[in-house]
Amino acid sequence: MLENTFDLISRLKFFENKNIIETEQIADNKWKIKTEKNVFVIGLYEIELFKYIEVENKIAEALIKSNVDILKIYDFGIMPDLNCSYKILDFRPEENLKEYILNHDKKDNYNLGYKFGKILYDLHNLNIDGEIVDWKNQFLTGLNLLLFNYGMIKESGVKDYLLLDHISENKRLLVNTASNLLYTNLNYKNIRVYSGDKINLRGLKTLKYGDGISDFIAINTLSILSPHFSKAVVDGYNNGKNPPRKFFRLMSFYEACFLLDQLVKIRNNKNSELGEDEIDKIINNYDNFTEFIPKWMNVDI
Repeated sequence: MLENTFDLISRLKFFENKNIIETEQIADNKWKIKTEKNVFVIGLYEIELFKYIEVENKIAEALIKSNVDILKIYDFGIMPDLNCSYKILDFRPEENLKEYILNHDKKDNYNLGYKFGKILYDLHNLNIDGEIVDWKNQFLTGLNLLLFNYGMIKESGVKDYLLLDHISENKRLLVNTASNLLYTNLNYKNIRVYSGDKINLRGLKTLKYGDGISDFIAINTLSILSPHFSKAVVDGYNNGKNPPRKFFRLMSFYEACFLLDQLVKIRNNKNSELGEDEIDKIINNYDNFTEFIPKWMNVDI
């Protein structure tokens, strides 16, 4: 058990020969350490989470080598006597994406989204050893299970058939999709903004590969918060060029599958990421899935 902050610091070689000026506990598991030249934060976590910190560090190092400006993990490891793992980063006052969007205008939100789109592209194209899968077969297996679960529900509505038709007509697009490193925890809480408009990514816990366009499910969800941010992500991801038609067709296909999954969870009284109002807004963005390109791609910048 830790006696005090200096007991913690004394266990870490990283702080040897660093003149510590001030320490502050800023959360139950986090401490801010101010030295003559820098301010750091130490985070303590359950020992079982060490494997995720390792993955996070691998991805962070690869992104930094690709000239992506995100926070570096200076040190990480295990403290067996405390039965915990740890990591050390620069301390930065941050806000999550939702907080940033609500406090900035559409131009700022567009600029941030464009920057995030380029980061997402770089992330998708990292070459790190990980869980390579047969994406088509894996996705279709999950889809078949979803359709089975849907078939067990007695309740149905018009929106269900819109989604089912779109899924049926476009699942053939899964042939020859890309194999990208996925950002499986992409949401507004894990996109952090600091120092004005710099971006840090959280939740990078798995080395899982699949079609990177499936990550744009989250960008559709974020369009409810800011259509300008979401449009900019697509623009930045494609380096300002018009995406190929298959990009939007796949994005709409993955979205329809996700929305059907959300409806199944709602009707089975299980936790869902979206409510019915949010589902309706996204369906409306696709004009009842009669269009492949969402309406938010047409917003004025």
